[in-house]
Amino acid sequence: DRPKISELAWYLLAQRQPLVSPRHRLVELDHPTELLCLALDGTRNREALLGYLMELVTKGDLVVRLDGEPLTDPDQIRDTLADGLEHSLDRVARTALLVA
Repeated sequence: DRPKISELAWYLLAQRQPLVSPRHRLVELDHPTELLCLALDGTRNREALLGYLMELVTKGDLVVRLDGEPLTDPDQIRDTLADGLEHSLDRVARTALLVA
């Protein structure tokens, strides 16, 4: 399973423009999901996507929080990101941004 979003959705996200679904509805995503969508190019499986998110945390581009506090333990960060990854992929699928 290598999820991919439409080219239009990717372009709009990359340009920081409002995102519209194929159903012509405005789609609002949280920042981590927006970052994830930019990696949904059809070349990465879930493990690679998780690695991408971990890389963003390492670079300081993404902060993982639990109860409002930033996490520092790498295992806890990875577990939290893994849970969030599934939630985000489900959200993106429900908004019809994924392509076959």
